[in-house]
Amino acid sequence: TVGAVGCTDVADSLLLTFTPAPNANAGIDQIKCANNAVTDLTGTSYNASSSLWTGGAGAFTDDTEPTTTYTPNGADTAAGSVTLTITSTGSGACAAETDSDPMVITFTNAPLVNAGSDISVCADTPLVAVSATVSVSSGGFWTTSGTGTFDDPFVLSTDYDPSDADT
Repeated sequence: TVGAVGCTDVADSLLLTFTPAPNANAGIDQIKCANNAVTDLTGTSYNASSSLWTGGAGAFTDDTEPTTTYTPNGADTAAGSVTLTITSTGSGACAAETDSDPMVITFTNAPLVNAGSDISVCADTPLVAVSATVSVSSGGFWTTSGTGTFDDPFVLSTDYDPSDADT
């Protein structure tokens, strides 16, 4: 309000608008097996005009979408982990503002299996002893492309009983 001697007070107002600052959230860190390492990213970006995922040597399905997929490459899995960062750029009065949030994907070793050497036996052999080894795993199980059966398919060293169709 402004007044002067002999004048009526006058007033003016202004509207003050606050633009929320951008906010980025990359989501939780993840642990993936090296042989199944494609990772769904569930980031969020609020109050932003754009978002961008960066980091790693692999590929994003769409690096401008907060929710996307990351496919690591051999360098990522060999390193044991990769850090990916989502950055949100503000809008309006906050156009020059950014907010970033990182997340880490840790890669575990893939399981290894060895079913042993190929075996040749006489067609009338009633049982064939088979033995496998596994590592980076708590166990394994046998399957066949034939119609015979295993004494215990969940034991790594077991016998295979070939069917007539197998021979």
